[in-house]
Amino acid sequence: MSNLFIKVGMLRHWTLSLELPANLTLCQYAEKKPGTGCPGLCCMQKSDRCYDGRIMKTTERNLEKIFATIENYFSPKIIGEVNDVYIKLAKVKGPDVPWHTHEHEDELFYVLSGSLVMEQKDRESFTLSAGEFYIIPKGVEHRVHCEQECRLMLIENKGTRHTGDVKASITKSEDEQKY
Repeated sequence: MSNLFIKVGMLRHWTLSLELPANLTLCQYAEKKPGTGCPGLCCMQKSDRCYDGRIMKTTERNLEKIFATIENYFSPKIIGEVNDVYIKLAKVKGPDVPWHTHEHEDELFYVLSGSLVMEQKDRESFTLSAGEFYIIPKGVEHRVHCEQECRLMLIENKGTRHTGDVKASITKSEDEQKY
């Protein structure tokens, strides 16, 4: 249990001490950015929303620790939101991603480790290495694959279907992508 001290209205010298339930913690932004309007209390289990607009799906900020919790390949996990965009992490290995298109959304692939072969219809394929990124423009049919494990950060609009309109064994709903 944590303690939370709240200044009550105009009585700035008074504080109210509350014991927080186990599923609540002090928001990381309340401590670092006083006066932002964040009340300092967020549900930090699977998601939180601070009043200053920051949204994180985990209290963990170390990507290696987050990747350690991702058990399956081709199963992106939403770790945060920025405006109308999801930030996702994924592990990829093998050729299982089908050819697909996102008719209305661009998609950013940022390789954190390993390498990733990027294929696009009617274009020459190329390999992205750790530290490199590429943006697939909306409407471009594409797929990715790799022989060894590759760790990615994906940046996609909310509502972007994981494998476009193609249903495949690796297709995940938005709910299945929640971290």
